[in-house]
Amino acid sequence: MKNNFNINSIFPLDTSNIFRNYQNFSKKLKDSKKRKIIKLAILSVSSTHHIKKLTELFFLIFGIKAIIYEAKFGQYYEEAVFTNKKLRKFKPDFIWINISNKIFNNDNEFEYKKINISTINKKINEIIYNLQKNYNAQIILNNIDYLNQKDFNILDRNKNQIYKKIDKINKNIHKVSSDNFNIKLLDINHISSSIGLLRWNSIQDWTQYKYHPSLNSSAYLAYELSSIVKSSLGLDKKCIVLDLDNTLWEGVIGDIGPEKINYDKNDSIGYSYYRLQCYLKKLKQMGIILTIVSKNSYENVSKIFNDRRLVLKKSDFAKIICNWKNKDENILEIAKSLNILTESMIFIDDNPFERNLVSKNIPDIVVLDLPVDHADWIKYIENFNFFYNTHITNEDKNRTKTLGALQEIDKIYKNSPNNYLDYLKSLKMQVKIFTPSKHNHERTIQLINKTNQFNLTKKSLNLKDLKVIEKD
Repeated sequence: MKNNFNINSIFPLDTSNIFRNYQNFSKKLKDSKKRKIIKLAILSVSSTHHIKKLTELFFLIFGIKAIIYEAKFGQYYEEAVFTNKKLRKFKPDFIWINISNKIFNNDNEFEYKKINISTINKKINEIIYNLQKNYNAQIILNNIDYLNQKDFNILDRNKNQIYKKIDKINKNIHKVSSDNFNIKLLDINHISSSIGLLRWNSIQDWTQYKYHPSLNSSAYLAYELSSIVKSSLGLDKKCIVLDLDNTLWEGVIGDIGPEKINYDKNDSIGYSYYRLQCYLKKLKQMGIILTIVSKNSYENVSKIFNDRRLVLKKSDFAKIICNWKNKDENILEIAKSLNILTESMIFIDDNPFERNLVSKNIPDIVVLDLPVDHADWIKYIENFNFFYNTHITNEDKNRTKTLGALQEIDKIYKNSPNNYLDYLKSLKMQVKIFTPSKHNHERTIQLINKTNQFNLTKKSLNLKDLKVIEKD
């Protein structure tokens, strides 16, 4: 099974284990489906050869073949700002500015008063300005991670604390990325905090190899980078197919009845089910399609969804199928009904038998080997960055409602006379032609990049491309 082998084989992320099995992983991935080709340029404050290899592997998992340009060690500013014939000839689709706390570059790392926030912010802004001016590429920009050492100025009332300085630099970076659709933020400050600063920072790896973060943490950085590119190419997962019993709630309806099902947020066990529902609700609001396949009667399921305490409502699901057919058959029906590919879907079920059945019969769908403890499910799902959409449009938010309307139209078509023209007239469709404005640039780019059957160049467009087209 292609996707499940790829995903479940690398998690939890362990750099040493990945490199031990690198050739095996690469061979199996390269033998699989056709890939989207992209060019990535890495401009870095630290050495990145190992991160380059990890990134190439993760790209293969996402169905991407990456051709990577690596700048000289520490020359991230020079290569971005000054004339660079090699980089211009390379014509990158993406440029990654891999900065970190190593940009401070003090001879005395314990002396922070000399760090000039304005100078660093000016340097970052200058890099961004020149890259946008000279390259038709999407920019991925790190923020700054904290150091793993005591701040000797913690009581300094003159505000010379290193952490406050990092926060101010990050404030500028966050503003630059949020103000520009063509710049994506790679939040290493969050990643390093999640992993732990002791593990993230390694003075040995920096001294010997100029690696930052540590070698053991590098897989997390590479996977995050790959996820951002994957999302920018429109390759995020679009649909979650959910089981119900012991998945959305504790208990089996057929055994204990609808009344005794547990999703009580005040119960020690029920809380994890309540929390999963809150998480799924948030994904739905981001435009992820939620569907259900359950071996239950629709009548019993409806009774539970009528309970006001349930976070998720029937209206949150684009499709609900309750019967006793094999779940792989029902999933294929959902894919056909919603007009989406199975490779865009994720199947979540507590039952290993059902997971194995779906894995065997639908090779392209992602089926996760979920933890035994239900409380760990959200963290486990989040690890994979399936849903990394950094720009959510109003159309994304209303996707479930739109799909519901389309299904109603489909019913009308099936019940209408065979005259197709009459059917089209009954829809009362109207076409509005307009020039895209800054208010709908995100949606315009999103639609262009999704209509692959009309894109003969197989090249994704970005904001700069769109503005050039508008001028023409």
